[in-house]
Order: sequence, then C-alpha cells, then structure tokens
Amino acid sequence: MDPAEQPSVGWQQRHSEPEGLARRKELRFDPRRDQRPNQPNRADRNSSVAARSLRCSGRSSGGVRRPEGGTAMKRRDLTFCIALAVFASLASADPLTGKWVLNVGKTHYGGGAAPRKHETFVCEKKKELLRCTIKSERLDGKSVLGTFTAAFDGKAYAATGIPDVDRVSLRKLDDHVADATFTYKGRPVFGYRAVKSDDGRSLTMVSVDPVARTVLNSVVVYDRQ
Repeated sequence: MDPAEQPSVGWQQRHSEPEGLARRKELRFDPRRDQRPNQPNRADRNSSVAARSLRCSGRSSGGVRRPEGGTAMKRRDLTFCIALAVFASLASADPLTGKWVLNVGKTHYGGGAAPRKHETFVCEKKKELLRCTIKSERLDGKSVLGTFTAAFDGKAYAATGIPDVDRVSLRKLDDHVADATFTYKGRPVFGYRAVKSDDGRSLTMVSVDPVARTVLNSVVVYDRQ
C-alpha cells in the first residue's frame, strides 16, 4: 500500500478495536504482575513483621544492635512488642499457669471444706512440668503452705503441705479446662475441675467426686494478679 493511502493512526485505533478497549487493556489489573496502590505484597509484609520482631530484642537481621529511631516508630514498635508478647503467652497457655488470688465474695464452700479468708495460688511452667504453690489463711486462724510439681499426663506426683494429701494428678482438657485429683496413700480424697475464663482474668475451681467426677458443692473463684 502506498504510504499516502495508509489510514491514519487515529483511524486504526477507532476501527481495529472498540472504543476505549485498548485503554482498558492498558489499565487492566493483573494480580500476578501488579500490586494495588499502597498494598505491599505478602513477602514484603512478612519481612516487615520479621524485622519488627527482631526490633523487640533490639537486634537487626544481621545480629547487630539497631540504632534507636524516632518517637513515633518507638511507640509503634513498643505496641507491636507488647502484642507479640501477649500472643506468645496465650499461645503457650494452660489453665493453671499464673498468680491467682482468692475472690472471697464469689467463693462458696460446701460441706467438708474449710473456708479461707485469704489465699494465693501460683503456678509456674517449667518445661513440661507445672510447679504450684498454695498459701492459705483459714477462718479458724490456721495457715497452709502446699506445693506440688506435676505434668498434665494423669500420673501421680508428690504433693506436700496439703492436709491429708500426698499425691496429685493433673489432666488438661484444653487451654482453659483442667482436672485435678488428690490422693492420700493411694486413695482418692478429693478432686476439682479448673476453668479459666475466656479473657484469662479469672479461674474457677468446682469440686468434683475424685472417681465419678460428678459435681459437688464447693465453688472457689480466683482473680489473676
């Protein structure tokens, strides 16, 4: 075709494709190729989270201590570190770990249980074992200091300082519920089911028959300290 007879560029665009189609093709979003404005890809987000996690320990990815940033960055990193620590503690949580203080107003003692006027129940996780200490002051003036270290495996472990108890066994039903059975010279003497609230701020112990696991009358409530 003679160059003079070739259609103009404008004519080619109007007749080779419907109006606006070429422009829409240019602007078409391809998720494999493009990113939405201000939206980092997943790798960038993961790298950012990893970098902020390292800043919680004050180190960069190369193990070198990072220089301090501005005030706004410090606040954001502090908030992130606190949230990370809370998440880590919840992820490894069990029903009993923590320091618990008796809530006398919400507690009810059934027959056979000695009422307390003050009590703390502290459990610390040591690898697979849970070390618990009970400090109790009874209404009759007596004080009790009981301890035991046990795993959530249903096996009997030594307990000391608790009247008429020499062994305890623990079973974890889930992150919020655990069963405990106390024995003396091989004979089950009492048991309880411990239920931690969804927000982790309270622990309720309901007395149960140590063999049949039927619910009895005592309900002891602790608040997290």
